Amino acid sequence: MKTRERPLLDYMEEVDERTEVRRGAPLPFGTAEVQGGINFAFFSRDATRVRLELFKRPADAIPIKVIDLDPAHYRTGDIWHVWVSGIGPGQLYAYRVDGPYCPREGHRFNVHKLLLDPFATAITQLPAWDFGAASCPAVSPRSPGISSTSWTWISSLPTPSK
Repeated sequence: MKTRERPLLDYMEEVDERTEVRRGAPLPFGTAEVQGGINFAFFSRDATRVRLELFKRPADAIPIKVIDLDPAHYRTGDIWHVWVSGIGPGQLYAYRVDGPYCPREGHRFNVHKLLLDPFATAITQLPAWDFGAASCPAVSPRSPGISSTSWTWISSLPTPSK
C-alpha cells in the first residue's frame, strides 16, 4: 500500500511541537540531512550572536521557530552549527547575525536583517536587492534546506569545451 504524500504546510505545523535542537557538526557548510533532521553550518569569524529562524511559508514575517545559538555550545572555531530534528529538505530558513558594525573594516553586522545562507543552493524568491527591504521579513527571501548529498556543485559546472 502506497502512503499518501503530505502537503509541506501540513507537515510544517508539527515542526514546533516535535523539534529537538542539538549541537550539530561544523561540516559540511550549508545544510545536510542527518539522522532525522537537518544540520546547519556556516562560517563567521566576527559574529557575536547568531539566530536561526525557521519559516512555514516564504511570505511569513514571523518564524515558526527561533533558535539562538550560544557561541559556547554552537560554535567550533569560526563555524556556527546546529542540528534540528523533525525537519527535512525544503524547510525555509534564514539567519540573523550580530557583531561589530564598522564599515571601514568590512563589518556590517545588523541583527535586524535576515540573511541567506551563503551555501544555499536555492532561494524562495529573487530579491529586489534593496537594502532597506532586508529588514522587512515578509519580503526577504529564505533558503529552503537542501540535503548536501542531493546537490553537488560539480554537477552544475559547465562541460569543458574542446
